Amino acid sequence: MGDRTNAERQRRYIARLKARAVEGVTSAPDTAEVAALAQKLAQAEQQLAAAKARILNLEDEIAALRGALAHERKRHAAKPKAEKPAPTPDEARDRQIKALKTRMRNIMSELHAAREWRRGGLDGGRHELSDNECYRQTPCG
Repeated sequence: MGDRTNAERQRRYIARLKARAVEGVTSAPDTAEVAALAQKLAQAEQQLAAAKARILNLEDEIAALRGALAHERKRHAAKPKAEKPAPTPDEARDRQIKALKTRMRNIMSELHAAREWRRGGLDGGRHELSDNECYRQTPCG
């Protein structure tokens, strides 16, 4: 049967410890094991010191490479784009005409949508009348 209480478990554990002490089993490590572990520790510390030295060397090398990269980037910096020449009067006029046509088309589209909505065409579908006929039949205002 298993232990029912914590006190019973503790009693059995203490009894086992006392039995081991009588047999001569101790928890103290052997001196040979301690010496072997101390030697492994010394080797590990040497390896750690060597690794730290290598890390420092690599960090110095990385810093030098970053400096060289920055220097190369400055040396091969992008050249600024050439400025566009000022548009001729004809080009400026053509651009203004195009902008005004686009604005007129957008305004007419909004006007048509508003008139369609006022007439009850909420579904946004096309109707039989063309834009010009629609404008002629619907009074402004």
